[in-house]
Amino acid sequence: TLLAAWLSAESAVSFGYLTSVISPSFKVAMALHIPIILPLFITAGLFINAGTVPWYLVWCQWISFYYYSFEMMCSSQFTSTTAFPGCEEGTCPLNTGEEVLSSLAFSSSNVWKLDLPMLLFLILFYRILALIGIKGRVK
Repeated sequence: TLLAAWLSAESAVSFGYLTSVISPSFKVAMALHIPIILPLFITAGLFINAGTVPWYLVWCQWISFYYYSFEMMCSSQFTSTTAFPGCEEGTCPLNTGEEVLSSLAFSSSNVWKLDLPMLLFLILFYRILALIGIKGRVK
């Protein structure tokens, strides 16, 4: 959980660097930030199930640090959960942590082979783009 939170914070900071570099002023940065970040936030699985995102917005999911962070956090919380207190077999719609992850269209096997590498990639990608933007402004 700590690793997921740290990577999420680093990727958000990196994205902030990028939006601040491409904006001429603070007001423009704030105006640009919301329409850019909103599709990334909505398609991450918090509001719309990750498995039901429309085909024309799936690309937002793949570049969204929220998506990978949320899947890592959910996997961390629910992978080892075998039963929920107060839920006897058949009384709750989801009885195990793996059922919760499946209902969110997440997989605990993605944490090390997809989520972690993609968050590291997005951190580097956003920062490299921000560096290119800064170098372009300095000229």
